[in-house]
Amino acid sequence: MQNPPCSVHARIRSDFDWMRDVLVMRFHGMAIPLLPPKRAVNNSDSNFIEERRAGLQQWLLDVTASPYLKSDTTLKTFVSISSSSEFEQAKKAVLQGGGGANPAENPGLAHWFGVLRAYQLPEDYPAAIGEVQGMANEMEKTIESALSAVEAYHEAALRLDETMSDMQMAFQGIADTADRCAGSLSSSLGPARQATSQLHEQLALGARAFREIGELNHFAPNELEKFIAASLRSEQRRVGGLQALMEVRAAAEREYAAAFKAQDALQLQEKQLKDKGKDELLAKLAPRVVDACALTQRMLERVEDITKGVLCFEAARNSRARLANIKNMIGQYATLGIASGERTQQVWSVLLLDAGLDQASMLARAQAILQSKAVAEETGGLPGPVDAVDAGEHAAPAATSGSAAPPAAVSAEAPKEPSSTTEDVEL
Repeated sequence: MQNPPCSVHARIRSDFDWMRDVLVMRFHGMAIPLLPPKRAVNNSDSNFIEERRAGLQQWLLDVTASPYLKSDTTLKTFVSISSSSEFEQAKKAVLQGGGGANPAENPGLAHWFGVLRAYQLPEDYPAAIGEVQGMANEMEKTIESALSAVEAYHEAALRLDETMSDMQMAFQGIADTADRCAGSLSSSLGPARQATSQLHEQLALGARAFREIGELNHFAPNELEKFIAASLRSEQRRVGGLQALMEVRAAAEREYAAAFKAQDALQLQEKQLKDKGKDELLAKLAPRVVDACALTQRMLERVEDITKGVLCFEAARNSRARLANIKNMIGQYATLGIASGERTQQVWSVLLLDAGLDQASMLARAQAILQSKAVAEETGGLPGPVDAVDAGEHAAPAATSGSAAPPAAVSAEAPKEPSSTTEDVEL
């Protein structure tokens, strides 16, 4: 489906409202998509103007996607005429009862009424209408709740994007500090200088990884908005369109009831005049009775057409469209999640490799910590006298006068039990 030729800049918002009202009035029983919501304040904000423009363009796409609506004579005029004066003339023709109101002159409307006439009104249609209304009510509430949750998640994702950048900078700051400290340590602190230098390298690796993960997370809010939130708003408009159609049906029922009541009153008056033999008054009343009966019949047919449209067309179409929309939403978002997960795995795998860490042992330690188990920290042996003796060629020199004697080596054997003698016992 190609984009409609009309640019939304050629129309003002009230033009769209008028066009939708015309379609609602003509296409009985069809849920005409809702227009983007209006805003009472800050409606001149550039971001809002762009959102409204995109929303109106999407409305045109949704409407012209219908094989019935896209062939409507007035809608064709709406999307093809850019001149404001020509469009005003087209609107005037519609207000005067022309411009496509007659199905014989409107291919889209004729096609739609042909579909409606082929449907049979179910015998239990009042109960079925109640079921559709109940479904729409439930869907409206649950979609609104889901959208609120997604919008809260979107705000959290925006904050996470900001804090990930702060986290990367913090790790880089520690790495830079370690680098400065390592460079300032004297040669007498060689082991500490070496360990601090290695600390700088490890922290730099971590800062790089967090920067790359942050770059991935930077896209998360946009993905939520473009796929999850946008799809839920689309469903919100879809359900809203069905709700609006149910309101149109309820209004048509009220109009039918009023027409029937007026017809009944005229017919009662007609009977009374006939019984009294007032033929002259009866003749004057007859055209009004005929018109009232015709109006009642038209109102009844309108209610039946809307009911057929709801039960035989819109309920199924609405559900199928919802299924396709949600499947696409989940599928596209899941695909992006897989791609992001693969990239995340690559980033962390490179970090482990560059840091010389074993993934299996790191995972075991991490799982133990998550399970609140104590994990032994491997600090490594520290250089000392014993190590020096064991080193052989690196043995410490013998003690000289004036220096403290080295401590005696501790035997690895268990101490013997002292023998018990009379001299050992103090009375």
